[in-house]
Amino acid sequence: MKKYCLNCSHRLKEDTLCPSCHCDNNLLFLESETQERKRECNKQLRKLSEKKNGSLSILIISCILIILSAVLFILSYRYTPLREKIFSPTSVEFITCVIFLILAVSGFIYSIVSIILIYNKKKYFKSILKETRQNKDIDENEHLSKRSDS
Repeated sequence: MKKYCLNCSHRLKEDTLCPSCHCDNNLLFLESETQERKRECNKQLRKLSEKKNGSLSILIISCILIILSAVLFILSYRYTPLREKIFSPTSVEFITCVIFLILAVSGFIYSIVSIILIYNKKKYFKSILKETRQNKDIDENEHLSKRSDS
């Protein structure tokens, strides 16, 4: 699984020190640091959720542009005085159709790639939250067992 920085969500290599913000991402930390890590993970999850919403908006706009380009492509056909349908690639409708289609395809590709990357980062931060919850439960169980032994 790819690792990301808890502070700036840059991708980490083998070490736990982030090269961009120099934050230590080691998961062996004290209780006060656990709460801080949880806050940082939740903050990153909120940011990723906002990015996902933006990507979904771009996806919807791309779909609308595809529909508009299809309509403009149909309008780029002209009728002659003899009622024959002729395609005119120099018309304003066709040029606008091509521009809309280029914007739609690039927006569609950007949003799909962005959604996939965001999903992977969310999965990583959720696994960290789950791991900290499990560590906390284990620590509480050990603490309770020590209290009952005394």
